[in-house]
Amino acid sequence: MQYFFWGFLLVFLDFDIALPYGGTLNLLPAFLGCALLLRGTKLFGHKNAHLRRFKLATPIVFILGIADFVLDLSAPSLPQAAEIVISISVSLVSLYIAYEFAEGAKALERTLYKKLDADKLSAAWFILCMASLLMFLTFYFSDLLLPCLIFKLLAIGWFQSATFHFERKLSHKE
Repeated sequence: MQYFFWGFLLVFLDFDIALPYGGTLNLLPAFLGCALLLRGTKLFGHKNAHLRRFKLATPIVFILGIADFVLDLSAPSLPQAAEIVISISVSLVSLYIAYEFAEGAKALERTLYKKLDADKLSAAWFILCMASLLMFLTFYFSDLLLPCLIFKLLAIGWFQSATFHFERKLSHKE
């Protein structure tokens, strides 16, 4: 199973449904993605320092993801600023674990003397960071929402593609 592919997909992709009482239901919760990522770390989480940091930081995203999910599910009771801080925290720590994963993949590639396309994973991570930064700008410039959203979806797709190919090459299926 492609734990990292599906885990990162759930971490980075949001699909919210507005509930009648004012809350929202995220159909792709980040904490489920973190559970898959943690399962995937059992495969090679001990191989290098980046993957060890990835393994240590993933539970933080798991806890923040649960908090974000519960707060979104409940009727809005926190000030909007607090919800934004939690959302930004989830995004930043998620990008950090993706960074550690990409750098760990590069280190693993050097260790195994095998071409795993980790450089593509790092490039995709950089584009994902830029897309996330642009999404934060939509808080201030709402007219940019649609182009930024399209760019973020493309960046997620690129990162997911790179993750998929990395996992396939690592497991000798490609």
